[in-house]
Amino acid sequence: MNVRHGFGSTVLHGGSTIRSGLADLCSFETFARASNASIDTAEVEFTETTADEDLAREFEVPIGTPLLAVARNKLCAGEPVGRIVDQLPDGVLPFDVVRREFAGSVLDILLSYPEVGVEYADCEIVPVALDTALARQIGVPRGRPALKMFEHTRTAEGRIVNISSAWLLPEHFEFHLRRRRPPGHTR
Repeated sequence: MNVRHGFGSTVLHGGSTIRSGLADLCSFETFARASNASIDTAEVEFTETTADEDLAREFEVPIGTPLLAVARNKLCAGEPVGRIVDQLPDGVLPFDVVRREFAGSVLDILLSYPEVGVEYADCEIVPVALDTALARQIGVPRGRPALKMFEHTRTAEGRIVNISSAWLLPEHFEFHLRRRRPPGHTR
């Protein structure tokens, strides 16, 4: 239990914490397996939409290009731990392939198709307080702290093939990153 005067207390369940490095491009399912934990997927929603001006610019596709959004909740030991929404533009993979092969992770599907060419992802992590809609979708109180991971999955050429937003409850995740001295750095 963590206790700080004026901040209340939080019980952290060691068995439901998923630990991972951030340097490897892999799914939460892969992170969980490496932590000897299991992560479940619930309330999966597949929605076909079209690219508005902002998404068209990010994906570098015409406005109105078909998109597939895959939204779902993540559970660890039966507890809600977050929500993930992925968006893929038409032409990356047929949408019916994504629906048929989906087993919790869009990234795992993309990585299993070498012709898609996934090479890396740019990821931003920021602390947020969950708004009413997200809190309701995850099943936690509004204002609950979360880590928002906003990620662009790219090919070697830099083409964005997936935009992912994840809202993770921080008591269930522990991320680490190995930092190295820059090449040529001297005293």
